[in-house]
Amino acid sequence: MDEIVDREHVKLAARLRRTLSVYDDNFDLISIGAYKTGANPLLDEAVAKMDRINDFLTQEVSQRCSYEETLSHLAKIME
Repeated sequence: MDEIVDREHVKLAARLRRTLSVYDDNFDLISIGAYKTGANPLLDEAVAKMDRINDFLTQEVSQRCSYEETLSHLAKIME
């Protein structure tokens, strides 16, 4: 991946994967209401961003975005 995209793209993609992984690893706790906010800062961040991440990953087929727009939107989500 490093050969075809810039360093910032690689960092954003890694942060997105980490966020999705943290959320997935704790999904059962979240879904039954057993997770208490503040116990894990990484999970707090994942929970706060998950709706925006899902919207980003499930755009409509007819929705068009340039490469630059896509990276900009991802960067805003991962701030």
